[in-house]
Amino acid sequence: MILKPSAAIENDTSGGTQGFTLIEVLMAIGILAIGILAVFSMQISAVNGDAAARMRTEATILASRLAEEQMSLNYDNVVPEGPAKVGVYTWKIDVQNDSPMRSTKTINVTVCWQDNKSAPDTCTSAFGLKRVALDVIRADL
Repeated sequence: MILKPSAAIENDTSGGTQGFTLIEVLMAIGILAIGILAVFSMQISAVNGDAAARMRTEATILASRLAEEQMSLNYDNVVPEGPAKVGVYTWKIDVQNDSPMRSTKTINVTVCWQDNKSAPDTCTSAFGLKRVALDVIRADL
């Protein structure tokens, strides 16, 4: 005995669905949009963090270079300098004689900056001011 399918099954008129409703499509688009916005937000944060890290690295390199220059001078020529501006950075060098012991000098190099702004006039406390400080000790040999 061979069974023939009924007309309702053959023509799929039994009320089954053959696709997505408009509400389902709109919900899927909304969820996708929220996900894409979250990814864009994370990307912006990553770019800003990268810029801050770059500026801190440049300031550290500048402070290290200035400290090395002071260490290469004769003992008597190590004197305070600055403040001076280099690009978006302001630096100054303070020197304390006989610190921490006699016949030594403590050299303090400070480099400061503000994100995405011109170099500040001084390295005193101000809102948004960032700084790198490096202390080295120079002995009179």
